Amino acid sequence: MPHELRKIFFNAVDLTHALESYRDGKPLFLPQGKLYHVSVKPDHLLVRIELKYLDNTHLLDYQVDYDKLLDVVIAYCVEHRIPLPSAGSKRVFCEGEELVMEVVLSDEAVSAGAAKSEWARLRGVGAVNIN
Repeated sequence: MPHELRKIFFNAVDLTHALESYRDGKPLFLPQGKLYHVSVKPDHLLVRIELKYLDNTHLLDYQVDYDKLLDVVIAYCVEHRIPLPSAGSKRVFCEGEELVMEVVLSDEAVSAGAAKSEWARLRGVGAVNIN
């Protein structure tokens, strides 16, 4: 059976923007404060947040599991109009110093998620031939 594999790579800057945007909509996701540093680790994302209190500055480290990061990067893609299929499986993992969202579409997932008329249109069936 044919299938499609798509990978979307996120560097530290992209992840910082994605985390800030996601935190704006869900303030309990991470504490408020300046995102000081984001680092991709093999099993989680390490986020360092700078908190300032009067004369004191604290740097706090938070681990964000990849399961939760899937929601963050999907929201980022939707916000920035990066096309994502609703069908198929999605997962995130680390590759080097970047986070990767992998989308796998199998033939079954695609055919179950699309109407027959849409497939006919995509294949050009019934299209008007202009010569």
